[in-house]
Amino acid sequence: MAETIYQRLSAYFSRPVAEKGAKSLSSKAQIEIRVTGAEPTAVTLARQDKRNVIIEGPARDPDLIFTLSERALAQVLADPTEDLGELGVNLLKLVMSHDPELKMSMQVKAGFLGLFSKGYFGVLAAGGGPLASYLASKGFNGIDAIKAALKKRK
Repeated sequence: MAETIYQRLSAYFSRPVAEKGAKSLSSKAQIEIRVTGAEPTAVTLARQDKRNVIIEGPARDPDLIFTLSERALAQVLADPTEDLGELGVNLLKLVMSHDPELKMSMQVKAGFLGLFSKGYFGVLAAGGGPLASYLASKGFNGIDAIKAALKKRK
């Protein structure tokens, strides 16, 4: 029997690199992940007892919502990297993709202070130099640029 999306995402987010990346998130952070396709699925990434957990179903009060196709999900899950910066860049490339089958859309529901207080900027910092360089190459060369982009998305 094939693994469900819930099972596959649970395994993905329990990897040491994913735990390290989400370490700064508070227990109040909620990220909804929507997978489109033949059997649309929504799950919630949260932190419980300082660990990543995937909860079946949509988030009650998501800070971020990521929507991606089954093909994009397969690419995410197949990424073998254990380097947090490289992983972050690979995920952002999907957010920036122009290919509708590989694009991962990101909807920001929380404001700047909500994201800050729940530790989301610590996730960016954990990505280190590779992630910072990639963000800078896309025009996000400081907190003010990120803040301005968040205001545009709301």
